[in-house]
Order: sequence, then C-alpha cells, then structure tokens
Amino acid sequence: MGVAASELQAFWDIDFDSGDRYRFGYVEFINSQIDDRYLQNLIPFKEGDYYSSAELSELNRRLSSTGWFNSVVVAPKFTGVYGDKMLPLEGVLSPRSQNIIELGGGFSTDIGPKVTANWRKPWVNSQGHSFQSSINLSVPEQSIDFSYKIPLLKSPLEQYYVLQTGFRREDRNDTQSDSTAVNVARFWDNSSGWQRAINMRWSLDHFTQGLTTNTTMLLYPGVSLNRTRQRGGLMPIWGDSQRYSVDVSDTTWGSDVNFVAAQAQNVWIRTLADRHRFVVRGNVGWIETGDFSKVPPSLRFFAGGDRSIRGYKFRSISPRDSDNKLTGASKMATGSLEYQYNVSGRWWVAAFADGGDAVNKLDDYSFKKGAGMGVRWASPIGPIKLDIAAPIGDKDERGLQFYIGLGPEL
Repeated sequence: MGVAASELQAFWDIDFDSGDRYRFGYVEFINSQIDDRYLQNLIPFKEGDYYSSAELSELNRRLSSTGWFNSVVVAPKFTGVYGDKMLPLEGVLSPRSQNIIELGGGFSTDIGPKVTANWRKPWVNSQGHSFQSSINLSVPEQSIDFSYKIPLLKSPLEQYYVLQTGFRREDRNDTQSDSTAVNVARFWDNSSGWQRAINMRWSLDHFTQGLTTNTTMLLYPGVSLNRTRQRGGLMPIWGDSQRYSVDVSDTTWGSDVNFVAAQAQNVWIRTLADRHRFVVRGNVGWIETGDFSKVPPSLRFFAGGDRSIRGYKFRSISPRDSDNKLTGASKMATGSLEYQYNVSGRWWVAAFADGGDAVNKLDDYSFKKGAGMGVRWASPIGPIKLDIAAPIGDKDERGLQFYIGLGPEL
C-alpha cells in the first residue's frame, strides 16, 4: 500500500494468483433421444480449449435452438477435475413431446377471417428429423402443406434438407387457381444470420386469370438468400429483413414455359430517442418470359393492400385485359415509408406513405400512391394494427381503405 498524505489518498496494489486456467473436457449428454454424434457436432468449442462461460452459454443456446428438447442444462462437473484442469461437462436434456398440435385463428383486411391448424413432430427419429403439417382456411384461399426436415450430421443446426409438398386453392379478385407443388431444398445458415438455399421445385397449376385459362407444369431450380435481425421483442426497436431469390424454368428439362424470375424484398426498422420509430419497406420483382399467359398467378406480381400500397385493395393493382380483369404483372416495384410515435406505454400512432406499380412494360409505370394514418398496440402476442388510407392523385380510385392486422413486421 502506498500513501499520499498531502492528498489524503491511499493506493493498493493487489496481485492475484488464480493458478492454471481450466479447460473444457468431454461433454456427456444425459437422457437424450438424439444420436450423440449429432449433439457432439453442436458443441462450439473443442476439448482442451480454455473454459469460457460465453462458450458454455452458446452451447446451451444451440441445443435449445434445435427444437428437440423441452429443457437444456449444460454445466461443469467440478468433482471430476484433476491436476490437468480439464473440466468435464454434463448436459441434462429433456426430450420434447413427439406430437404438438396448435389451433389458431385471426383476421386481416386482406383475407378476412382465417382458421389455422398445425401438427408438428419436433423429432421423428434419433437423427433429429422433424415433420410439420399445416392447414390454412379462409374464404379466398385454402391450403394444406407438409414439410420434412433432415439435418446433416456434420452441422445439424446450420445445414439441412427440407422436403415440402402441398396443395393450394385460391379464388380472389380475378384469380381462380388450383396448385400442387413439391419442393426439395438444401439450406446453409451461418453465424452472421444469412441463410442460403438452393432448391428444385415441381408444380402443376390449373388456373383462370382474367380471360385466360391454362394448365401449366413447371420444373425449375432456384436460389435464395435471406436474413432477419431484430432487437426489442415482438415489436422490435431495431431490425431488418432481407430476402432475395432467383428462379429459372426451361422447356429443356420439361417445363411448359421458359422464364427467369427475380425478387428482392427489404424491411428496415430503426428507432430514435425511444419514441420515434421508422419502418421502411421495398419490394422489387421481375419475370422475363416469352409466354406470360402460361406463368401461374402465384408467380405473377400484384400490388395493393397492406404491406404493399395502402389506399388500394389487396392485389388490385396490375395490368388489365380487354374485359377490365386483372392479369397480373411481369414487373413490380413498391415502397413504403412509415413513422410511428409512442404516445404511451404500448400504444403508438403512425403516419405513412406508400407508392409503386405492377406493370408488363416499363413505359406503363405510373407510380400509384397512397397515404394514411394508423394505430399500433404492442400486445403480448405481437403488434396489432389498424390503418386507414386513401389513394392519392388517382382519378380511377377513390374512397378509404381500412386495414386490420396482427403479426410481426419483419
């Protein structure tokens, strides 16, 4: 200890000798229904690495993220430590139920009332395969989907295959469509949050779009790149969602029509000084084809409605045929700027302006605009919103549109 009497201060020098640093030992998993090889490949450190509480927390997080377990507790066993300072770990796991059934419902202005039913099997076998089936019923659209996920042994959380099949029926505006699809996809997730995927999709569509009726069989590969980040719970104060995809169809490998389709979708959320929240959206799509009449409605572009151009009805913006019926578009660009202010607690008010168009020729692009105001409530199950909007400067569209929605913004 040193003393500076003139300044009435004392100074301490303390030396610590903590001894040799502990190292990670072998991780033993108890009560797991999953093959131990898959669990060992989830460990973010190697045996012999220096002990780190952050790495231990990451292991617990990775095990929980698989969806295989109800509870995960991985902790060191100090009673098994000897002179080599190797610290063995014990992971006590509680398997999740093999069958989970969820029933739900909701309402949005775009589709009206909706009923959903989901059946999930978080794990099917010791290799960690999982299965999910969902049914969605509303007046304009009904669908049933099946999905089977196969994680890879070398990296079960980040690399996997997904096999999907489903049927969808739609009768909305000027679209009537029955679609059956099968999709095989390979995914790579990385630590930065980006998810890469390649897929091969087969679909059979029988549809009437406006005055055109067709049956189209497609077999087309595609690639996609996605990332979603957020902070702040169900109504994030910061976040963004970025989705990019390219699909290619060609008669060479059996499709009924050639096309190249590309789409980019972005949502950005930023909050300033706690109360000022900004939401920016953009959506751009392009289909290049020599026979647009054979392209199914599910691949065509329509604008209008919530998350598109408010002030217009859902999917009401596209080129029209000689009978004034919607045909869908081969090109689309829409954008939105929204400002939200936190008036009290969970309540926010919003003002927004949207714009864009869906066309077949760039010369026809007319930039339709809509603007309005709304209310947001950050409920325990996600943000609930009510918007009122009107088109701006459009002589063919008048009146107000109301939008009610529940769900995440990203």
